[in-house]
Amino acid sequence: MATALPLFIHAGVHVSGDAAQLESFRELFDRALMSEYPDVICTEQHPEAALRYDLKTERGIPFPALVAASEANPDLRVTIDWVNADTDSRGTTTIAGGRIVDQSTQPLGELSALPLFMAVHEDGSLRIALLLLALRSDGRIGYAITAERDALFYYRLERASDIAVLYLAEGDEAQWEARWEIDLLHGDALHLEEPPLLIDPDQYLEWRSRAEAFVREWLWLDADAAEATAVERQRFLQMSVPVRPANLRYQKLKSLRERRDAPEISTLAQEDRHLANLILECLTA
Repeated sequence: MATALPLFIHAGVHVSGDAAQLESFRELFDRALMSEYPDVICTEQHPEAALRYDLKTERGIPFPALVAASEANPDLRVTIDWVNADTDSRGTTTIAGGRIVDQSTQPLGELSALPLFMAVHEDGSLRIALLLLALRSDGRIGYAITAERDALFYYRLERASDIAVLYLAEGDEAQWEARWEIDLLHGDALHLEEPPLLIDPDQYLEWRSRAEAFVREWLWLDADAAEATAVERQRFLQMSVPVRPANLRYQKLKSLRERRDAPEISTLAQEDRHLANLILECLTA
């Protein structure tokens, strides 16, 4: 039986405001992380007129360090979006002038709160729908479905390496059946022939349950009963959208096709947006 991986708190921190104070904030917060929070895994970015941190920790978000750096730089606004898989919750906290000025929390179990990606082809058929189910210290676990195939996935980064591993579970067994090795420098994906890797049965059932709820909310299947899908089929006929094994629900598709920029929706963090294309490539190989 597979051993459950440790659950991490994942937080995205966005700091904006006066450029001079941004540099001061960065120095204070970075120093505090190094001396007081050595267990925090931190990735730092410096977009124009802002600071961004991606934090992962088992013990908790370093709020005291963020508050102290904010108090010393009162003209900055600090927004923290966090996910705690251990308590099955997520939330947003805003800090200004060293004080928490806004805070909200909601259950992670609500599908609308989970990070997702959705895209369709020009003809309206489903390209890929992806839902992140768990954030791990070394990767991501989620569910992806195309018009033809679906799978649970586990994307794992190899430490101190330019290699990642992608596991897929397409069957009804609690096991990762396929493994792909990803060259992060060149973007190449190599399929490896290896024995299945077992998944903890309880985790598997939980992930499958959430994946099925996601499908019910967003999609309809050609294999579903005709009476249950009659309205969707008629609307697809009227829009000249081909019916595939998996299809986006009419109202979702209509909203997606009305978007001006691109026929897609994404609430994934910037660092996770490559997953959709990567998993699509492996599912359609």
